[in-house]
Amino acid sequence: MRDIRMLKAAAAGIAALLFVLIWAGAGPAAETIVLIALLAVAAVWAAAERREQTRAAAKVQHEAEREMMRAISHYRHDWMNDLQVLMGYVTLKKYDKLASYLEKIKNKLSDESHIANIGNPSLSLLLMSYRLYSQNFELHVSLDKSINLHTLPIRPERLVRVVKEGLQLFQEAAEPSTGEQNTLELTIVTTEEYAQFLYQYTGLYTREIEKSLAACTASWREEGLMCEYLIEDGQIALTLQLQYE
Repeated sequence: MRDIRMLKAAAAGIAALLFVLIWAGAGPAAETIVLIALLAVAAVWAAAERREQTRAAAKVQHEAEREMMRAISHYRHDWMNDLQVLMGYVTLKKYDKLASYLEKIKNKLSDESHIANIGNPSLSLLLMSYRLYSQNFELHVSLDKSINLHTLPIRPERLVRVVKEGLQLFQEAAEPSTGEQNTLELTIVTTEEYAQFLYQYTGLYTREIEKSLAACTASWREEGLMCEYLIEDGQIALTLQLQYE
């Protein structure tokens, strides 16, 4: 990172010196040198930008790989728990409970299969991470099986960022429940003009939630998103509408 800053600083310094020469009224030969130097400055700046983007991409890739390994480890733990429960039912001869538990496992695998195939690997990993690790609410994702976000005219990184900001908002606002589990239902809908994300939260939340929602929606609207929210009777509904680019 330091060498990138030095490259940009050097390019900016050279550009400033060249403008001084132009302002001082350099001759034709000097103007040619100035032009060549300006091209060199542009090349140096572009190289610094490419290096910065490469490092940023490598960092994202590294974090994604680390998150994937963490998810695999968590899934292994989950499967061991499920097997222990099933073996416990068999050992205790509670065969009547096997069918309902196997159906629960089947539904979980079906939901996660849909999430994994929505056409945006980064978003799939994000949603799976919240399903696995969220301590404050249980995340459910609802979407049409035919949805493929890869085909939508929206930059994948922008889509992931917007969805992540919505999830983080509820993660920070949710309060741990000692009774019934807090739940967050995320429904993804696509049309010919936009992608819509509907968050439906049910459970306990902090007093600051309305202030947080107001701040976030104001920021999203500045970015061009259509959004609205409603707080009522222990439930929060948030709708984000992302227009195609």
